[in-house]
Formats: sequence, C-alpha cells, structure tokens
Amino acid sequence: GAALEEVLEEVGCKKPSHGKLSPELWELQKWAWKEYDPAFHHISTRAHQTVAECRPKDSSGSSTPYAPPPSPAHSSFKRLRRDLTADSSILAVTYRLLHVHCCIVDSPKPVTNLQGKSMYEHGAKSETALARAVHILTLGAFTWEEDIQDSIEKTGNSSWRIHGGGDLGSVFFDRSNENRSAPTVRDWVDKALLRNPQEVMNDDWYRGEENALLLLSRLSKNEGSFSAQDYSLRLGAAWLCDFAIKWNPDAAALLGKSSVSSSDGKAGTAIAKNEDMERRQQLAKEKALAKMQAQMANFAKMMDSTPSFDDEDEVRSRSPSRDRGESIDRTFSTPTRRRSGTTELM
Repeated sequence: GAALEEVLEEVGCKKPSHGKLSPELWELQKWAWKEYDPAFHHISTRAHQTVAECRPKDSSGSSTPYAPPPSPAHSSFKRLRRDLTADSSILAVTYRLLHVHCCIVDSPKPVTNLQGKSMYEHGAKSETALARAVHILTLGAFTWEEDIQDSIEKTGNSSWRIHGGGDLGSVFFDRSNENRSAPTVRDWVDKALLRNPQEVMNDDWYRGEENALLLLSRLSKNEGSFSAQDYSLRLGAAWLCDFAIKWNPDAAALLGKSSVSSSDGKAGTAIAKNEDMERRQQLAKEKALAKMQAQMANFAKMMDSTPSFDDEDEVRSRSPSRDRGESIDRTFSTPTRRRSGTTELM
C-alpha cells in the first residue's frame, strides 16, 4: 500500500474527494502522458475512452506519437515486433481500416463483389478500430527505426532474416538472401505507407485509391466521411506523416511542402489544429442557424394560431364591445392591496 501510493505520487496528483465514502481519484501528470499506452490490455475499452476524453491537449504545437515506444526487450521479442509490423496481412488490415474511415469517393464504386464489403456499409465505422490501426503503424515505426545492422555484424550470420521481418508472409520475403543488409526504415515506410493499394489488398477494386500515407494525412486534418473525436489520434496520424517524410524522400514528395514539415513536426500539427478550429466554427454556425430557424418557425406557428380581428363584423358577433372592454380592463389592470393607514390608488 505505501509503495503503491509512493509510485502514484510520482506520476500523478491526488484529486480532492467529494465525500467520505468516495474513492480516492488520481490525475496523471502532464509529463507522464507520453508513456500512456492507449491499448494497454489490462484496462477496459470503456476506461480507455474515458481517459481519451480527459487527456490534455498539447499546446506546444508539435505532433506526438499515438503510443509510446515499446519497452526494451530481448532480441527474440524484437524479432516478433519486426515480423508483426512487416506482415502482409497485418498491413492489409490497417490499410482497410484507414480506407474505410478516411477515403473520399467522388463516385462510389459498387461493392457487390468486394470481399469484406460489410465494412463499407453504414454504421460499420469505429474510432476504436481506427485507433488500433494507427497504433500498429506507430509501433512499426518505432521498431523499424532501430538499426540492427550492428547486431548482424556481431552475430556473423549471413542472413538478416534471423532478426525478423523476412519470413513467409512478410512484405520483405522476396528480398534477396545474398544481400546481408537488412531492410531499413525507409524500406518499411515504402512498403507499409507508400505501396500501391491494389498490391496491398491484392484486389483490383482498389486500383487508383489513395495509399496509407495520404489517408493518414486526411486523418490528421480530420477529412473524409468520418470525424475522429480523439485529438491525440489525429496528432498520432500527423506524427506518422512526419516520420515518413523524415525517412523517405518519396513520402516528402508525395505530401508536398504545404502538407507537413519534416523539420520539427509542427507544421502538420498546426494544419490539424486549424482544420479542427474551422470545423468547430462551421458546426457552431450551423447550430446557431438551426436554432434561429426553429425559433422563427415557432413564432410563425404562434402567429398562425392567433385569431385575426381585421373583420369588424366578425369581432362584434363574437364579443360585445362592452364585454371586450371589460376583458381588456381586467387584463391590464394592476390589483392593489389595501393596507391600513393608506389611501387607495385610483
């Protein structure tokens, strides 16, 4: 108990309780949010959603990864990370999730013969699933950023595949065994984010569609048919764009100077913030306009239900003038209360 409280005091601050029977609540300090894992399996999905709502927004203007770097591990576990994030099926799943949520289709294609067409149907979108795709790509970026060439030289093994990322089903499976140099982070960006969607999905239906990097760019600016509510998710997508630009010149050429910057990652985040502000302002305008139109409609309805007194004969037939005058007097007269020692007002 004492050790746990000591650890909690190091990473968080205690919030005042609302009652004697209320449990103690702790709030994570701002510096510790960088170590928060949005997919930690010992925390329920609902709890992660609650945390996402309470997560403070970074005011520094820099893009941040959606998940922290993986912890140091044995070489065998590092190999599993490379195998997982270079697997063709995993990358196809992540691309499908990005495409479902972030694509913009001017003329929708028929999905009759498309495998997994139910994902494109109304109501099948999920921000939690989209976050998992961004999370996997973030882990892949951290994993492939590590240089394993020194490990290859130390082991003296002629094949780089022993360190992971080249087994059956990998996007690097066809890489020559004679080449002792392992795939680099630039190669991973090319295979995971820049590859032709038709090849990623092995389906002609995706011919001409945007690749994963362009979809991530849309997500960072909250474009497309799906609006991501989690601000950290959009910052994570912007960070992946900056990461791709940093390590792959083709990615920089694809996104262009006006999209994101590889210098410090601030331009992509600034664009995401501006887009988010414009979207919020537009929603506020639409809400105010709808409220004003509703008030006008209620006023018009009230005026329609008020009887018209333009016809003097109809007014006289409904109510004698004397009764009407008495009614008006009763309506506008102010009752006075008699008090002892006072004079009644006339």
